Amino acid sequence: MVENTIETMKSLLTIPAKQQQALVFPAVLIAFILNLFLLTYSLIAGLNDTQNQIALATAILKLAYLGIFYIHLIPILDRYPGRQWVILAVNTIVAIFIEFLDHSLPTGYSFTCIILMTAISSLIFKRWYTYIFLASATVAHIVTRGLNGQNVIDTIFLDLFFLPLIGIATTETMLRLQSSLQFEINRQQIINKVSRSLSSSLEIHQVITMVTTAVQSALDADTYYFGLLEGDTVHLELFYDDGEFFPSMNVPLEGTLAGQVIQSRQPLLIQDLPEERKKLNINFKLVGKNRVSLSWLGVPLISGKEVLGIIAVASYQKAAFDQRDLELLENIAQRAAMALDNAYHHLEVETRSQRDSLTGVLNHNTFLARLEQAVQTAQVCSQPICLIMVDIDHFKKYNDTYGHLTGDRVLIELTQTIRHNIKKDDLVGRWGGEEFIIALPDTQPEQAFLVAERIRAACQKIIILDRDKKVIPAPTISQGIACLPIDTNSLEKLIDIADQRLYLAKERGRNQIQAQTPVANSLLSTN
Repeated sequence: MVENTIETMKSLLTIPAKQQQALVFPAVLIAFILNLFLLTYSLIAGLNDTQNQIALATAILKLAYLGIFYIHLIPILDRYPGRQWVILAVNTIVAIFIEFLDHSLPTGYSFTCIILMTAISSLIFKRWYTYIFLASATVAHIVTRGLNGQNVIDTIFLDLFFLPLIGIATTETMLRLQSSLQFEINRQQIINKVSRSLSSSLEIHQVITMVTTAVQSALDADTYYFGLLEGDTVHLELFYDDGEFFPSMNVPLEGTLAGQVIQSRQPLLIQDLPEERKKLNINFKLVGKNRVSLSWLGVPLISGKEVLGIIAVASYQKAAFDQRDLELLENIAQRAAMALDNAYHHLEVETRSQRDSLTGVLNHNTFLARLEQAVQTAQVCSQPICLIMVDIDHFKKYNDTYGHLTGDRVLIELTQTIRHNIKKDDLVGRWGGEEFIIALPDTQPEQAFLVAERIRAACQKIIILDRDKKVIPAPTISQGIACLPIDTNSLEKLIDIADQRLYLAKERGRNQIQAQTPVANSLLSTN
């Protein structure tokens, strides 16, 4: 998932044909105007002279080639990037052809054409492609001067120094401008891509993955992490350092860079971490590789007035990040905070839909779905799983005698008691009315019986007040236990057996536990 997203981000790092056309348009326009002047000059001078005829033909052919190049050849590069060398070869042939006709063209025409074509090449092709073209055109320029009987030595400054230097300066200037423009385009494309992806994501894990992938694609960082605020610590949900992903971990707020960013609610850019650490009065807390970062950048995740966490990057090089990087990370963080807030609300709504509104335990349907998953896992891993069916004895009396609010209080207190006596990975749900069900994965029957007995004993210590603030009798419960695979291998039969044993416990006088194993029965007989 992460690798696919990275490839998608990297695919944004090329300039499309329309943008390439926009980049070279000024140079193409100047070349077009230059050839229009040549065309006009030829017509005004008259076509009786062979030189004027050559100039006219050159102007017409060059205008046609400029149109074909701009309209058709540049888009071909978008579809077939490997064809660059073909277009470069054509451009070089055109430049050499013009050089060999230089004696029949106005002074400076061929020189100007080479510079313009060098500028266009530098905006479209790679650096070494452009220098191949420039070298070929320069050699042709020198050779044609000799063939045309000109004194090469007299013009050596223009040919060997001035033309190449102008070409190199043009190439490097254009490449730097293109690099800067491409840098901004890439970043904007990444931000737009992240925005579109995050707007449709309602899973916290997806949000984290998309954001960190975008950061990895946009910033040259050795380390990056995504942390969520949890009390007085930051939980690093995703942590990458020097080519390796590390398990999630907690770092304290106090005395850490992450803590300073979260507590101040302001981004922090550090160009020289060892030096700035003294001014910030912050001790290093090494996480990940046993190596100190030299530059660091962190931005808080803020939704409304609430700080949700932090996105941070680091490098083992000094001054690896600048103000533009900070602005980019802030932009990503703003979108990430909105997506996280939406994900939290979605999770809250989804959790509510899965819970019993009164007691907060799983509702009937959700419990069944989770139990089915737990049973499948148990069967695959060859582990037992036990069910405890729980029913409050004489619950109707609580409603009739003390009112329904007190009855609700009994239900709430019972579920809290159950939760306090089972493990975090165990399941508890409301089966219906005053009946509850507990699933104990990887638990033997005798262990399940001890859990049931612990719950039964704890219920007798529950203190509940009626509407007059008087203590009422603590509830008692009856329980039935069934275990897979000892009793059955079927989920439906497992529930049915637990339910049958619950009613056996009620028939035996209530406040009882009914299980069908020798160990459980021996424990039962001692109570």
